[in-house]
Amino acid sequence: MKFDGKLKQTFKVFVDKDKVINIVGLVFEKDSEDIVRAVELVKVALEEIYNKNPKERYKVLIDMSPVAFAYRNLPTKARKVCY
Repeated sequence: MKFDGKLKQTFKVFVDKDKVINIVGLVFEKDSEDIVRAVELVKVALEEIYNKNPKERYKVLIDMSPVAFAYRNLPTKARKVCY
């Protein structure tokens, strides 16, 4: 399993000037444990954004196009992190 710092380089989470949270998948991880941890790190990043301004309302844009072809078989454990 890769270190969190390396996994954080596989995605980007940021708020743009229009208050849209952008989640961008940059690099596909083949190891299912790495995928699950990357999803957990995305969730942490989102929670940090929401916790800074809990009353703020955001739209969310998820762009997985750079890695979409590979995410067809997302591990069940990674899906459960999101729900």
